[in-house]
Amino acid sequence: MKILPGILILMALILALGFFMHRQTVELSADLVATLELLRQKVEVGQWEEALPVAEELKRKWERTNAWWTPFMDHREIDDLDQSMVKVLSLVEVRRLDDLLVEINLAQRMAARILEKERPHLRNIF
Repeated sequence: MKILPGILILMALILALGFFMHRQTVELSADLVATLELLRQKVEVGQWEEALPVAEELKRKWERTNAWWTPFMDHREIDDLDQSMVKVLSLVEVRRLDDLLVEINLAQRMAARILEKERPHLRNIF
């Protein structure tokens, strides 16, 4: 009988940690996608000087996200998104609009895809 409360507490902790990790993943992914969208809006209208602080903010957010996601998720996806973020930041510096817009789309799609794969859903389990 003493084992049952211990098992219940352990299960509650596992569920709580799972919900916390899912919430963090949702927030971090949404934050990255929103910042990428803001960057896109700035560069599409030629506001390159305003885009530089947004790029710095994106860099900070990506570093935080990368530190959180790396221990818990597929490293290939994180590495691909990391390469895309490096390209986005570099393309802002050199002001290459066409390549930057393509890379922003790619980075947004990868961040959204990571979120979809981490969502608790039956198709993600099987």
